[in-house]
Amino acid sequence: MDTDDTGKYFEARLNKLVTLLKKQKNSNLIILKDENICYLTGFYGLDSGSILLIIDATLYLLVNFIYLEQAKKSIKNKLINIACYKKDKFKKLSYVLEGYDSKKIGIEGKSISFTGFTRLEKILSLQGKKLVSTNGLIEKLRAVKDEREISKIKKACNITDKAFRIFLSQGANNITKLSEMELAFHLEELLVKNNSGGRSFDIIAAYGKNSSMPHHSPQNTHVKDGIILIDFGCRFEHYCSDMTRTIFKGNNKICNEFKKIYDIVLEAQLMAIEKCREGITAAELDRIARKFISTK
Repeated sequence: MDTDDTGKYFEARLNKLVTLLKKQKNSNLIILKDENICYLTGFYGLDSGSILLIIDATLYLLVNFIYLEQAKKSIKNKLINIACYKKDKFKKLSYVLEGYDSKKIGIEGKSISFTGFTRLEKILSLQGKKLVSTNGLIEKLRAVKDEREISKIKKACNITDKAFRIFLSQGANNITKLSEMELAFHLEELLVKNNSGGRSFDIIAAYGKNSSMPHHSPQNTHVKDGIILIDFGCRFEHYCSDMTRTIFKGNNKICNEFKKIYDIVLEAQLMAIEKCREGITAAELDRIARKFISTK
C-alpha cells in the first residue's frame, strides 16, 4: 500500500465515524483508547497517553513528545494535525479546544478513570463546555473487518499454527524436559522467529492439575506424562491470533478417555460452526454446543 492509498484508507474510516457521530447529534469526540486511535490513524503507541480529537470536522492527534517522531512517520492522512505535549495532556487538550465554540464534547468513557474524567470535566467547564461520556462507537466500526484486516488476522493465525507445528516436531521427550515457564518462553521465541510482532497476550502453559485453570500463570513446574494445556497467539501488524491446544502424553487408558471427551467437544464445536449465520448471537451458538455436550 503506497502513502496515498494509506492516507485514503484511514480517511475513509474517519469519515464513517463522523457519520456515526452526526447521527448522535454530537460531531465532537475525544478518543483515548490506543487501539481505536490506531484503527483511525495508523499510529499505535501502547499506553502512550495519546489523544485523538475530532472537533468541528477538524482532527488533532496529541502525543507525548517521545512519540512525536513515530506519530509523524505513521500517519499518512494529511488532514490530521499532530501536536505534542510534555507533561499534561489535558492541559494541551484544553488549549486546543479554546479555539472552538462547541459546547458539548464526547469522550470515550471506558478509557478514562473517574479522576481523569472529573478533572477534564472541570477544566472544560471553565470554557463553558460540557463533557459527555460515550461508548462503543468505534468498536462498532471495528467489529466488521475489511479485507486488509482479515488478511493480517490470517497471517497471525498462520504464524501461530507454524510455531505450534515446529514445537510438536521437537518430540515428546524434548517437550517434557521443560518447565511450564520454559515452554511458554520457547513458544514465544518461535512466534518471533516466524515474523510476528511478539505474543498477543501472556502465554499460558499449564501441566496436569494446573490445566483446569483457563488463565493459569506458568510456573517452574516441570512437564511430565499427562495433560499439557497451551493457550498462545501472536501479533502481526497490530492484529492478533489466539490458539488453544491440548497435548497428552502417557498412559493409554487415560489417553483413550481423554480422546473420547475431546471428540465430544470437537463435535459440539463443529455443530456450532455449522449453525453460524448472519444475525445469530454467540450466546445462541454457545447454547447449541452445550446442549450437545450435555446429552453425551
